[in-house]
Amino acid sequence: MKRSRLAALLLLAACQRPQPEAADPTRSGESTAPTTVSATAAPILARVSPILEGVWVKSDYLTEVARTKSPLKAARKLTDIVALSVQPRRASGDSLLVDANYNNHEAATFQVVLRPGLQSASLPTTWSDYAQPTNFFELAYRASATDTVLLLNKYNQQKRLLQSVQYSRIRGVAQSTSAPSDGLQYFVNKQLLAGTYTALDAKGNKKQVTFSPTGQVEGLDNFRQYYVATDFVVTVENNLDNLIFDIGTKRQQDYVFTISQDTVRLYNARVAEPDLLRGPLQYTLVRGR
Repeated sequence: MKRSRLAALLLLAACQRPQPEAADPTRSGESTAPTTVSATAAPILARVSPILEGVWVKSDYLTEVARTKSPLKAARKLTDIVALSVQPRRASGDSLLVDANYNNHEAATFQVVLRPGLQSASLPTTWSDYAQPTNFFELAYRASATDTVLLLNKYNQQKRLLQSVQYSRIRGVAQSTSAPSDGLQYFVNKQLLAGTYTALDAKGNKKQVTFSPTGQVEGLDNFRQYYVATDFVVTVENNLDNLIFDIGTKRQQDYVFTISQDTVRLYNARVAEPDLLRGPLQYTLVRGR
């Protein structure tokens, strides 16, 4: 693999797993100092904590990935804030620090203010509309016995609702400053690849292969980890669905993939800048029933 291609893949992975600004503990959430919630904010925090806590990803993106089986086709849904991580223990004073994934390419943070918003089930935020600074955002929630969703609502200066973006909770993701991007990746892995397969390689050899939703792979040659590309914004060779095994190691290999019902096909990936080309079929994986 060419050095430039390796560098591009590492950059792509870094973009998909954005890191917070460690130099500022307020932004990164790494401060170990104890926090105190104000007396007026404490009852609100106690009420909303079990509702808001967790990792959340844009609902329409989740629907599009499930429908198309293609992160490339679904990527057009990854605009603005695409994922959130809400950890009530990070509340301090009258606000709660929230980690966010912006455009599936950048880390961001904002505060949720622990006081009533325009609705009975909404809270003001410090998130800004840079295109129109007089607009403002509130984080709302809709809870039921079977489902809970978050809503990031945008209002104009006259308090008219301009936009409402829905987020669904992703279970099984550890809370951390990288949790928003981890949650998105976890869902894609689980929706598209997680499971056990009978694999047939190009030489006709059969093997049992298992993919985990957290990115581990077993039984496929000597590969240990896999990484499904979801960021198709700035780097080259982002014209096809692709995944990378053991990125950043001597074993690194990248493949173009297609999914049809219960069958995943992995093709050699060849670079003809700026495009990624699909080479010969290397593995056919049929999901176990």
